[in-house]
Amino acid sequence: MSLEANVRAAHARRGSKAAVKSVLRSLVGSGWGRHPIGGMTVHEYTETVRPTYAATIVTIYPSEHITEPLPRASDGTADTWRFRSYQMRESAEAFVAQIQNGQVIGSRGAIMTPERILLTDVSREFGPNQHSLFERIRLPAARRIDGPVAVLATDGPTTYYHWVFDILPRIHLLRRAGVFDQVEHFIVPELTRTYQSSTLKLAGVPEEKLIEAKGAGFAIQASDLFVPSLPSKLGVIEGWACRYLRDLFLPQEPSKRSGPQKIYISRSDANIRRLTHDGAFQKLLRQRGYTEIIASEMSFVQQINLFAGATHIVGPHGAGFTNILFSRPETSVLDIFPASFVIPCYWILSNRLGLNYHCYADGPVEKPFAPYWDSTDRDIVMDDRITDIFEQFDGLKGPLE
Repeated sequence: MSLEANVRAAHARRGSKAAVKSVLRSLVGSGWGRHPIGGMTVHEYTETVRPTYAATIVTIYPSEHITEPLPRASDGTADTWRFRSYQMRESAEAFVAQIQNGQVIGSRGAIMTPERILLTDVSREFGPNQHSLFERIRLPAARRIDGPVAVLATDGPTTYYHWVFDILPRIHLLRRAGVFDQVEHFIVPELTRTYQSSTLKLAGVPEEKLIEAKGAGFAIQASDLFVPSLPSKLGVIEGWACRYLRDLFLPQEPSKRSGPQKIYISRSDANIRRLTHDGAFQKLLRQRGYTEIIASEMSFVQQINLFAGATHIVGPHGAGFTNILFSRPETSVLDIFPASFVIPCYWILSNRLGLNYHCYADGPVEKPFAPYWDSTDRDIVMDDRITDIFEQFDGLKGPLE
């Protein structure tokens, strides 16, 4: 039985919903012929498939073993599985793959080979289920581009954190592989935020070479498709990505620091993870000289300058903490979580940068072994326990000038 026939049979055995979809796909004829017949990582593809079209991989940064030091102080949140599961890990290998006649499908930049193999490790979708390309009734016909094309698009581009750490470092991989200047088109997510366009410009990506992946109907097939690996596993920021972003965006000569040194990142512009019952804490912040900021209301350059000059940064967990990327070593950071949504990404980022990371959760960590997408993202209920943590945090000396 052929590979395609095996895949069809497997779909038919997955219950009535999958069986109905399988029948519908057979009815659309050529639409079925465009669907992925399986999924593999890039390395599995190059090692186990004998492709009609060659695929090559250039390793930029090999995988390495990393041991993360736990936070210096917290309310006990750091001594949970949420943190310890990241304490000893293997970093993701960073590479650029060249796939002849590869396809980029949908707004999230899914990658499919000429043999209709979905490359799973460079086709990220948030959530627990299998990739949506396997679930769709029909896929769009791809527009052909003859020439070198590079893909930057992936899931989460409208979240500042994911834009900065999941998309921008892929530009660096293309440069290190020596192919950036060859690329005639860059496939990027739909650009709906000002920071997206401004950071691409600062990174040297020509505006006239951009192709925006708009909607589920987007599909491009390129004669030479360059696919950088995703910079990190979810919840992790690798050191090479931090170094690239800091070298790219921080000024070579630090400007005179005139902004507030102690900042509180407000989420008053958000619908979730806001602080509630926080009157005493807000009074304490004011007494200690903290300035409230809303990061989304500031330009990208303003955020860089503000965080580069701060000595103490506190706030409810959110994308605004992405900007600690630009902070100086020994800057103190206090990350406040709802107990149902503890994601230690900024602890790992702080370790990369030599920051003093503290954390607090508003209760016992819920579903300690559940993946993050099973968590409940809600507002944060403050209580008196925050006072002791804040006193330790605020008493730390700031960065040395």
